[in-house]
Amino acid sequence: MKSKWSAVYRLTAATLITSMISINMAGTIYAGPPAVSVDETLYVNLDYYGKETDSSVVKGVTLNGIRSFSDYGTYKDITNMSNYAQPAVDGDTVTWQLPDDTKERFYYECQLNNGEVVLPWDFDISYKLNGIPKEAQDLLHADGLVEIDVHCIPNKNANIYYQNNMLLQVATLVDMEDVNSVEAPGAQIQSLGTYKAVLFAAVPGQEKTFHIEISSHDFESSGVIMMMVPGTLDQISDIADVKEAKDTFKDSADELLDGMNEMLDTLHNISNGMDVTKKGLSQLQGARENFDASKDEIISKTDASIDSLEAANQKISQLAPDIMANKQGLDDVNNKVNTLVETLQDSGEDFYNLSSSLRDLKDSLGDLQSGLEESDADQITGEIKDIEQQLDAIQSVLKKLGSTASPSQALSAEDLKKQAESMQQLMSDMNDVLDDLEFSLGADAVAKLRAQLQSVAASGMSNPNAAALVQTAAVLSKILNSMNNILSSVRYTISGIDVQGGVKDSKAVVSKLASITYDIDTTIGDVVSLNKTKNDNKAAFDLMLDDTAASVEQISSATNQVISLFRSVQNTIKNNRAALEGGTKDTLNGLIDILEKAADTSSTTNKLKGANESIRNSLDEKLDKIADDSNLLEMNLDDKMVSFTSDKNQTPSSIQIILRSQEISEDDVNTNAVDIEPAPVDVGVWQRVKNVFAKMWNAVTGIFS
Repeated sequence: MKSKWSAVYRLTAATLITSMISINMAGTIYAGPPAVSVDETLYVNLDYYGKETDSSVVKGVTLNGIRSFSDYGTYKDITNMSNYAQPAVDGDTVTWQLPDDTKERFYYECQLNNGEVVLPWDFDISYKLNGIPKEAQDLLHADGLVEIDVHCIPNKNANIYYQNNMLLQVATLVDMEDVNSVEAPGAQIQSLGTYKAVLFAAVPGQEKTFHIEISSHDFESSGVIMMMVPGTLDQISDIADVKEAKDTFKDSADELLDGMNEMLDTLHNISNGMDVTKKGLSQLQGARENFDASKDEIISKTDASIDSLEAANQKISQLAPDIMANKQGLDDVNNKVNTLVETLQDSGEDFYNLSSSLRDLKDSLGDLQSGLEESDADQITGEIKDIEQQLDAIQSVLKKLGSTASPSQALSAEDLKKQAESMQQLMSDMNDVLDDLEFSLGADAVAKLRAQLQSVAASGMSNPNAAALVQTAAVLSKILNSMNNILSSVRYTISGIDVQGGVKDSKAVVSKLASITYDIDTTIGDVVSLNKTKNDNKAAFDLMLDDTAASVEQISSATNQVISLFRSVQNTIKNNRAALEGGTKDTLNGLIDILEKAADTSSTTNKLKGANESIRNSLDEKLDKIADDSNLLEMNLDDKMVSFTSDKNQTPSSIQIILRSQEISEDDVNTNAVDIEPAPVDVGVWQRVKNVFAKMWNAVTGIFS
């Protein structure tokens, strides 16, 4: 059987080796100081079902004149495939010191622990015979339809470079002499004489299940071969441009669709606003109809209001002189009150001096009485002289106080009564005017002024302090008259004293003078208290009166303006009533019609938004499918290759991974020989050098052997 397949295996192996050599040559770059360049090939043996059984890496080193270099990795065993040199191993460091006559191309093999290298794909191989799952060994020489499924599962734990840049090829050979047919959906099938090669491919990160159906009457299989190589063709550089274009296109499409959705949302909101506006215009149309129906009544009432305002304004104009006359009368009364109070305040000390003088006079009269009783002529003469001096001083004070009681300055109850009656009449007239204004302008418009007038009336001339002030003025006048009479009596009394005969009524005179002094003290206290009350209320009363006058003037001015406005509005309505009615009606009807049609676009905007989202979802689905199904768009020629054995190693010139599942054949079932790299036999250095290339050849051809 092997002799029959030999030519085909070698042809297929030559093709794969040529592919690997091309990859190696493409990856070899010389730049900077001389350094070794390394090509790494990872060989992995799998069992029937895709589980790793053993692995090794063969490193081909181009020395470039260098004979000493280091390699890094954790190895079970290291085999020199070129000469007898042995490496120095220190932990994960392998140092080679090669003889000077070593060829420029140096090879060595490193045995790895299973799982040492995390592959970019894991594999799960399953078998069926005539639709029934079978163990692989049970298929040898089977007669029927054999199905082989190779499930390739991306490994997220692999190095990111392997995930994004390694391409996968899966292949097997079928001897058509013992086979009726071969079916492999999605595969490339090539005829090689009596054999057919079935080839599958997957891009980085792609999960695939390759299905092969072989109808055979004597089934055998050389196993399934997987090869992973990095994409290094120049055309792959275009993938980065495609990825960038994809990202740019997606972002631009999102921005475009978002912008369109915002526009559609705006249109939708405008449509909602149009509905509201249309409703408002319909209400406005109804208001116009109501206004049109009531226009005659409105014009009639406007005429009546204008007439009422004109009448009120005329009354206001007539009240202005009365207000000024009342203000003048109040000023006159106020001047009299001020004169009285100021005089009393300024003469307060005189009153107290007067009281003291009267007491002194009383004492002097007592002394005079004693002198008269004792008939001491000298004492009587001296006392009379002192009394006359005291009377002169008292007379001076009374003369000063007497000026306030002159008829022109006197404050009488009649003055206050007349002024109060005048103010009450003014308040009544003002209330009549406010009633007229309230009819025309409404209660709210005149409420403030009515409150001011009520405040004026509440603090008018009926205040008890005003009556008290009049009473005080009368008392003061009476006191002054009494004092003048007393002084006259005293003068008369002392002028008739007979120094030799004595005076008998001196005690009565002193008692009377003391009583008058007490009354004066009481009156002074009352006048001072009354003066304070009057001054506290006077400022507020004057301010209130001034505010009333100003408010009346403002009402008069505002009334004139309102009358002018009403006249203008009335004339405008009368002159433009027909045009305004027709124009307003046509305008409102036109706007309502426009808004009704514009509002109908809401259904269209919803359809457009739905279409936008469909486009977005379709784009996202397709673009995400490309990104999710594989790492094709992540391939990048600028990424550096990564050594299989250690990150400490320099960037390899090339890397490739070759895997082979266990054969289903007579020899394999009996011997379980599945090694890609059988253990070398120590046949001598020259034979080992010869085997360097033979092992590379057999590594591939052995897959099909």
